[in-house]
Amino acid sequence: MSVWQRHAHYYLSLTQSCANDWQRIEAELDQIYQAWDWVSSPDGEMSLILGYVEAMAAFQQMRGLWKDGLSWHQRGLVAARMLGNCKEECTFLNNIGWYCHEAGEQRHAMNCYEQALIMAREASDRASEAVVLSNMALVHLALGEHHRAMDLNDQALSIRREVGDRAGEATTLDTIGRVYHASGEYHRALESYEQALAIRRELGDPWGEVTVLNNMGMVYYDMGERHRAIEYLEQAIPVLSAVGDRPGQAVTFGNLGQCYAGLGERHRALEAYVRALAVHREVGRQNMEITALNSIGLIYYDLGERDRARNYYERALSMAREVGDQMAEAIVLNNLGLVIAALGENHRASDLYDRAISVFHQAGDKAKEAATLNNIGRVHYESGEHHSAIASLEKSVALTRQVGDKEGEAIGLANTGLVYGALGEHSRALGLYEQALAINETLGNRALEAALLSSIGEIYAAQEEHSRALEIHNRALVMHRQVGSRPLEAVSLNNIGLLLSEMDDHGRAIGYLEQALKVLHEIGDQKGEANTLANIGLIRAIQGEARDALAYLQRALQIARDIGDMVCEASLLGDLGQIYLEMGEAHETVVCVGPALAVARKTGNLEEEEVQLGILGKAWSNLGEWQKAKVHYQEALEIARRLDNEQNEGTWLIELGDVCQTLSDALQAAEYYRQALEVARGSNNKWAESVCLSRLGRVLRQMGNPQEALGYYRQALDIAQQIEDEEGMAFHGQGLLHGQQSSLRHAGEPTEPAV
Repeated sequence: MSVWQRHAHYYLSLTQSCANDWQRIEAELDQIYQAWDWVSSPDGEMSLILGYVEAMAAFQQMRGLWKDGLSWHQRGLVAARMLGNCKEECTFLNNIGWYCHEAGEQRHAMNCYEQALIMAREASDRASEAVVLSNMALVHLALGEHHRAMDLNDQALSIRREVGDRAGEATTLDTIGRVYHASGEYHRALESYEQALAIRRELGDPWGEVTVLNNMGMVYYDMGERHRAIEYLEQAIPVLSAVGDRPGQAVTFGNLGQCYAGLGERHRALEAYVRALAVHREVGRQNMEITALNSIGLIYYDLGERDRARNYYERALSMAREVGDQMAEAIVLNNLGLVIAALGENHRASDLYDRAISVFHQAGDKAKEAATLNNIGRVHYESGEHHSAIASLEKSVALTRQVGDKEGEAIGLANTGLVYGALGEHSRALGLYEQALAINETLGNRALEAALLSSIGEIYAAQEEHSRALEIHNRALVMHRQVGSRPLEAVSLNNIGLLLSEMDDHGRAIGYLEQALKVLHEIGDQKGEANTLANIGLIRAIQGEARDALAYLQRALQIARDIGDMVCEASLLGDLGQIYLEMGEAHETVVCVGPALAVARKTGNLEEEEVQLGILGKAWSNLGEWQKAKVHYQEALEIARRLDNEQNEGTWLIELGDVCQTLSDALQAAEYYRQALEVARGSNNKWAESVCLSRLGRVLRQMGNPQEALGYYRQALDIAQQIEDEEGMAFHGQGLLHGQQSSLRHAGEPTEPAV
């Protein structure tokens, strides 16, 4: 045996025997590649080629280096064809298909599988045929073609039972469970998994057993039964320890992290994800390391620590690009978009989402494309771009329907309802929420049901059906507690508190908000704490406890600054400015609201910008800076018109009319009031119509047109009487009296003698 032969045989043996010791193989990579170069040369030993290819592909697969693994399988395909080994050719085609599938290249995967299927059938290799059919089902599952996936699985299952392949039967049953899971048929998924689990245990297959236990755990997670999910995942841990399956342990830790996050136990979730990350690094699985970094980023995002979240996402993004995993890159881009949007950089967030969508669309992954469109819709919503939000969300819902993603469809409908609720189209919003509820009945996801009930409660609250809203919010609270969702428990407590405040039961309102504050502090949700402190502060302001209100808002502001949440900080500054305004401290209002306005403009949040402009307009009016007030009201008016908000448009027109009247510009004041009157009549807002008529009466009286003024005062009084507005009746009646007095004075003036 020559030196090169000994060299080649030694390093092939090393690579095969150290399959799980990636560090040992990596240390010898230069020597292994030298051996490969000789083996694959014209003078080499061709019989060793397939062994090298299989060993190196397994090594790269373990590391999660998709491109390198694919490259080795492609070399194996070429070698198999050179050697005329049809069985190995079929195997490599199947493996290449698997790599393409994992990389999100579903069309390339299907092409390879179709070639492999033809070869398996030509060779009457029923076992290989079943493997390929099962893998083809996974491609159709990824494409959202659930019926086709199920048909292929049924074919694979029949063959595996025919040839007595019990291990393969369990694998196919597991895949069938995955299809049912993706279709939202959770109970049928569990039935398939139970059958697979029984076979795995019968065969003494611990690796297969833990795979099924993990899958069952995640079904229970999606059903909203988070504690039961944890029970199944914890069954997997001792099995994994017994066989020394470190990669399997890491995957299970990751799933446990997801369950703890769903329960609001974010610090336990973080602990689980950190353990998963450490193991993935230990075994050199870079693709899974990306997943762990991504998950840790998500926890920090939920904790309100946006900068730390961004850091983890950027690390995951760098690694995804390093290993050439485009799908992982797109997933991270999507999550990074969430953080960037939360930090107020909506335009950059939209750019990240667009890049993610491009990858998902190219890969044919409609489910992930739909999820990203949903996120884009939320960004538009947060920016006040409601119609753009609806357009993105409707596209998302359409895609979820195409792929049979019932849960995604329900979430998309719910978010669309949220936007219509913000537009004041309460009936339409309610209809969308009820559609989402009906879909969820087939899913049995109690956590989602409770969240939808919360949204419905908010609609009834907006319609001032307080008793009904309170009943629904209490139902949601009970359900959140039953499923162990502490973040949503805090949301319900907040909702009930705010509703009770609207019902003038401020004492009970603060009691519920204090409960919410306790939950949020326990789960480490700092942003939630800041929002709840702000709510308590605003209620204290309503109670006339302005200084107490300021203290709560200052605490909230400090938290927002600590976690680097610029958007939350700006909103709180606006609230502080409003309270200072009500306290008569207009200078303090300007100091607070100026930075809030700057943030709103930077983030492109038109609604927030309009709010802050309005507050500043009022502050400058109180300070006697009428020209500055006018400029701010004009800018607010422009935004209201861009957003199609007729109520706000009318408000700013009235404020502008008042400012112009103070500036002795009666003609311009009258024009603003007339425009406001037109808006009020167009929206059938009787109260606003009566206000505008009264304002017109006042300005016309001052312009020396008492008779015309009286007509407007009478119309204003009539409307106030129709709508039983006692305050309006008193005010407009007083205006009418002044108008009559002016008319009498005018009538009593001496007339010039006729010429």
